Amino acid sequence: MNRIFYIAGLFLAMCAAISCGQQKSTGIAAHSDEVLSVNFSNDSRYLATGSKDGFARIWNVNDPGMIAEFSVHDDWVYEAIFSADDRHLITAGKNNELKLFDISTGEEVISFNGHEDRVRAVVMSPNGNNFVSCSWDSTLKVWDKSTGKIISSFKASEEPICDLALSPDGKLVATAGRDLVVTVYYIDSAKFLKRLEGHTDDLKSVRFSPDQKYLASTGFDGVIFVWNLATGDSVYVMREHEGSLFTLAYTPDGKYLASAGNDGKIILWNMATGKIHHMLFHDTGFRKLAFSPDGKYLAAAGLDGTVKLYETKTFRLK
Repeated sequence: MNRIFYIAGLFLAMCAAISCGQQKSTGIAAHSDEVLSVNFSNDSRYLATGSKDGFARIWNVNDPGMIAEFSVHDDWVYEAIFSADDRHLITAGKNNELKLFDISTGEEVISFNGHEDRVRAVVMSPNGNNFVSCSWDSTLKVWDKSTGKIISSFKASEEPICDLALSPDGKLVATAGRDLVVTVYYIDSAKFLKRLEGHTDDLKSVRFSPDQKYLASTGFDGVIFVWNLATGDSVYVMREHEGSLFTLAYTPDGKYLASAGNDGKIILWNMATGKIHHMLFHDTGFRKLAFSPDGKYLAAAGLDGTVKLYETKTFRLK
C-alpha cells in the first residue's frame, strides 16, 4: 500500500564546518539506506530524494526539514522528480514501475507500467506534458503524464541503460549504460544521431550542457569525458577521482561541472579550462548530484543515507 506522511515543524540541525574542503557535518539524515536520487523543484524551494529504503521524501530547502514521505515501490527508488509545475512527484523504481503523485494530497494519480526491468532514470520534457524513462530492459519510453499512456518506445541499446539526458530544447536524448558508449537519438523519431566512444567500463551518468553544445559522461572507469556534440570529439578527458563514478551535474550557467562517486570527493570542474575549480572531501561516497535551478544550492545523495546540501557561494553545508 502506498503511504504518505506529512510532518510539520521538523527541523534537522546541521553543522557547517569546513576545513580545506573537508566537510565535518553529517548533513541531512535523509534515509536509512543509500540515497539514489536528489532533484530540486523548479522554483528551487524543495528537494526530492529517493533511496534503497523504498521511500521518496520531499524536503524544505531554506529551512531543512522533511515535509512529505512516500512509500511507493516496496523496493529501491531510483528517481524522484518534480513535474514542470511542481504539483506532482514522479518516481521510478526497481520494481519496473513509475508512479505519479499529487503532492498536495499525497494521492497516487497514475501508475505507469510498460518497462520489463528496473527503471533507472526519468526526466521531464521541456513541454511539461511528457516525461522520458530508461530501463535495464534497454528501452527508452516517452509517457503522457496526464493519461499514463506510452507515446513512443524504442530499444536504444543492446545492454541495460543506466541513465539518460534530454537536451535543453527537448529534441535529443542521450543514453549511458553497460555498452560503454554514449548514444544520442532524436527523441521524436528515434533516429540515431551519434555514438561517442572512449570509456572502458559501464557508464552511470550522462548530461547535456545548458547551451546544448556539449555532453559529459562518466562511469565505473572513473574518467569524465566532455564531448563536442557537433563533432563527436572529446574536448576534455578528466581524471582525478579514485574508483567508480556515478554522477555528473552542470551548474545552470554551464560554467562548471560537478562529479562524484565512491571516493568521497565532490569535484567542481571549470568548463573553460577542464581544470579543477573546487574539491570537497567526505567519508562517504555519492550516487547523485543536482544543482538547484537558481544556482544557489548543490545537493549530493550519500551512500550513508545522508544528503549534503551546499550553498554554492561558499560551499558550506546548509
